[in-house]
Amino acid sequence: MSKINFEEIEHARKILKLGRKASLREAKAAYRSLAKKWHPDNCKKKDQKLCHKKIKEINRAYEIVKEYIENYPCSFEKEKVAEDDAAEHWKQRFGKDPIWGPGWET
Repeated sequence: MSKINFEEIEHARKILKLGRKASLREAKAAYRSLAKKWHPDNCKKKDQKLCHKKIKEINRAYEIVKEYIENYPCSFEKEKVAEDDAAEHWKQRFGKDPIWGPGWET
C-alpha cells in the first residue's frame, strides 16, 4: 500500500461526495453513480474533454478511498465494537440509569 496523506483522502472524499464516515459499500455506490454520470460514452461531443478529465478524477478518488478503507485496521475488541454501535454505547453508559435507561426498576 502506498502512503496516502490526509489531504489526498479528503480531496477524494469530496470528489465522491462522501460524508465524514463512509463504508466501502457507500463509496462504491457513490463511485458508480458519478461514473455513470460522467462516463465519456454518455457525454456530448463538445463535453468529451471535460468528461475524460472528470472520469479520471473520479477513478483516482475511488482508488484512494477504496485503498484507505480496505487497509484501515479494524478493532475486534468488545469495547471498540460497542463504541461503534450507538445503541450499545448508549446502553452501556446509561442502561442502568432510571431516567435514561429502561426506567425505574420495580
